[in-house]
Amino acid sequence: MRFCLSLGICNDNETLMEDCNKCHCSFSKFRICSPVEECVSRKEKPGKCYYIEDFYPAQIKKYCVNVKKQECYSDYGCSGNKKCCQIVDCFFRCVDPVFD
Repeated sequence: MRFCLSLGICNDNETLMEDCNKCHCSFSKFRICSPVEECVSRKEKPGKCYYIEDFYPAQIKKYCVNVKKQECYSDYGCSGNKKCCQIVDCFFRCVDPVFD
C-alpha cells in the first residue's frame, strides 16, 4: 500500500481509481492506494470501444492525452463492465462496451 499522489482529505468509505491504483480513505482521512494488477498489466475488459473518426495527427493526440486529465487510463479505471474509450481526439471516458 502507498499514499496516493493526490493530496487532500477524503471522506469515510470513499473509494476511487487513481491511474492504476485503487484508493480508499484511511482512518487518518488520507487516501491509501494499492495497484490493480489487471490495470497495470493493461488487461482489457470484454467488448470493444465504438469507432470514432480521428482528426488529429498522432503527435498532437499523444501530447493532449498526456497533458489533459483523463477520466480513465485503462479499462480497470472504470466501474463495472465499462471500458475506457477514446470518445474524442483528446479525451478518454468510461463508456458501455459494444459487442458484435
